[in-house]
Amino acid sequence: MEFVNFILRYKIGVIWHYDLFLLETLGVLFAMIGMILALVEKKINWIFGIANAICFFVIFYDAALYSDMFLQVYFFVTYIYGWFFWSNVEQQNIKIFELSQKSIFKFLIFSILAIVILSNIMIKINLILPNVFSKPMAYPYLDTTIAVFSILGNWLLAKKIIQNWFCWIIVNIIATYVYYQKELFLISLEYFIFLVFAIVGYFFWRKKIKKMSLA
Repeated sequence: MEFVNFILRYKIGVIWHYDLFLLETLGVLFAMIGMILALVEKKINWIFGIANAICFFVIFYDAALYSDMFLQVYFFVTYIYGWFFWSNVEQQNIKIFELSQKSIFKFLIFSILAIVILSNIMIKINLILPNVFSKPMAYPYLDTTIAVFSILGNWLLAKKIIQNWFCWIIVNIIATYVYYQKELFLISLEYFIFLVFAIVGYFFWRKKIKKMSLA
């Protein structure tokens, strides 16, 4: 734990009266680079995602954002999956496509149920495992919404389904607020920038779909 506390509190500078800590700064940089590379469909984005997941796992544990902490474990696994999926020779030229309206409806119902069920479990996590989670979970419903839509968005991104960007828009709006309230200002700024990327990403992929339909 001493090492974890050291890397969490190691300050590398100050910007506008905000202390810059090494782990938070690295996590944000890895995430930003990964998002840009995903936008242009470069498979190396998954490597930066893996590095980001490791950094954020530690940060979110410290901030008692336990759904986000567990989310990083999922990200770690799916980033590895995404790397191999995009590396597969047969999948290198996989086309971007979109879900049907029926699939979107099922997707939304599943998302709502997952958020309700998981939120009520995570609220009690510090009572179930008090030796591991000493602090009550912060923002359980919002934090779980971030986790659920991040999981689904990441899966859709790996499959190159355009609706992944709608998931990320929802995630980024909520995350910007939650992380600001937890005084993780650099990460909050990161997710605000991600919101812009997600909007641009949607229109960028939509344009590619339109070009494919005309080809």
